[in-house]
Amino acid sequence: MKLPAAAGGIAVVVSCATAPPSPEPSIPSPASPPPAIAPVGDAAVDVTPAAPATAQPTARIELLAAPRDDQARLEILFPIVEQRILIPKAPGYVVRTKIEGWPRSAEGRGVLIALDDHRPRRVLDPAELKLGGLVDEGRELAPGPHWLALVAVEANHAVVRGSGGSRAPFAAVRFWIGDRDPKRPAGPGAILVSPAGTYNGASPEVVVDFLALPERLGPRGATVRVTGSGVTLEQRSAVWQPLLLRDLPSGDFRVEVELDGARTERVVTVNRDLK
Repeated sequence: MKLPAAAGGIAVVVSCATAPPSPEPSIPSPASPPPAIAPVGDAAVDVTPAAPATAQPTARIELLAAPRDDQARLEILFPIVEQRILIPKAPGYVVRTKIEGWPRSAEGRGVLIALDDHRPRRVLDPAELKLGGLVDEGRELAPGPHWLALVAVEANHAVVRGSGGSRAPFAAVRFWIGDRDPKRPAGPGAILVSPAGTYNGASPEVVVDFLALPERLGPRGATVRVTGSGVTLEQRSAVWQPLLLRDLPSGDFRVEVELDGARTERVVTVNRDLK
C-alpha cells in the first residue's frame, strides 16, 4: 500500500504481508483401555477382572458373662415336686406360679416357662398357663416323669442367675403324669431355654443357655454341640454360663446340651436374607 508523500519530501512505503497461520500442535489421543473381550482363535473369552469375593465370617462360639439379679424371685406353686397328675386331666392342668421383682413382657426382659424339651413360652397371664399349652404342635403329654422350669431371662434369653439359696430367679420341679415309677430316669439333666425358633438378619446372634437340673454342672461339666449347614461347633464348660453363636450361615441347626450323661436338643433356623 502506497501512502502520500509526507512533509519534507520523504516518502514512506509500508509493505504489509499476511503470514500463513501456524499449524496447531497435534495432541496425541489417550490410550484406549484394553477390550473386555479378547479374541482367541474363533472364540471370544471374557477377560474382565472379576470383583473380589467377600469372605464369609467363620461361625464360632463365644462365652458370655452370666446375668445376675438378687431381687427377682420365681416359684412354681403347682405342680409340686413329685406330684402325680392323672392322664385325662393333664392337658387342662393349670400351672400356678409366683413372680416377684422381674417383669412379664412379650419382648425384652421377661419370664419363660418350659416343659421338658418343648419350646419355651413367655409368661404374660399366669391364669392361662396350662400344661397342654406348653406342648409343641404335633406332640402329646406322655405318661411318665416331666420337668417344668420357670426362668427370668434377659432380652437375649440368657437365664438370670441369683446369689443362691431357696429363693432364686428360676425354679424347676419334676412331676408325673400317670403312675410314678422310681425306676424311670430322672430326666434330661438340663432344660434348654435358648435358642428356639427362627433367627433372621444379616448377622444374627444366637444365645445358648439352659437351666441345669439341679443348678450345678457336676464334675464333668456341660457340653454344647451345634451342627448343621456345614458347621460343627463344640464347647465344654465347667461353669454354668451362656454361650453366643456368631456368624452362623443360613440353614437349620441342631443345638444339643449334654449334662451328666443325659442330652437335650432342639433344632433352630437361621435366615440371613430376612430382616
